Amino acid sequence: PSGVVPTTGDHTVQPRGSEQDMQGAIDALASPSERHADRDKPNAYPPSVGRVIAIIPAHNEAETVHLSLLALSAQTRVPDEVFVVADNCTDATASRARDYGAKVIVTEGNSDKKAGALNQVLADLLSPLGSLGSLGEDDVVLVQDADSFLDPGFVEGGLRALAQRPRLGAVGGTFRGQPAPPGASRREQFLAHLQDNEYARYA
Repeated sequence: PSGVVPTTGDHTVQPRGSEQDMQGAIDALASPSERHADRDKPNAYPPSVGRVIAIIPAHNEAETVHLSLLALSAQTRVPDEVFVVADNCTDATASRARDYGAKVIVTEGNSDKKAGALNQVLADLLSPLGSLGSLGEDDVVLVQDADSFLDPGFVEGGLRALAQRPRLGAVGGTFRGQPAPPGASRREQFLAHLQDNEYARYA
């Protein structure tokens, strides 16, 4: 299955996910002869996909996971299912996620951090006998962190990019950091500035 896979660092960030950003990045990777071929094909848009399945690995993210879920519910193309993977949590991440409509999966015996948490869920989804319901051929998987908040058009823009470039297996996004909170120290403000500079390098 194709994947829309934003990734983040350790701080609260927001992928930029606009169609213009995605299309520019895709065009930069395509050869000149490919740049217009796929988008001129009939029925390239709207994209024809099955379900959009969102997976959010979370370790002690009770303070932010609901914001991630609210941002998903505000997408112009809302995911069909949202799984929050509560990994070795000692806080209220699981109950908080359930309160906001997510299906919660609690990892079992995971010692491999985020990758291990994702692998447990993906192994189930990729199995024809999985308890979560197996993925269809045209289903799309979105993975994001529990401290990230997607721009409203991110999912739709990602699906459009995949439809316009059938050879793509995944798309991603660029990020911007949240501003330092009111009353933050000069050190915290400076760290937020450095974080923004780091994410600007990814664009």
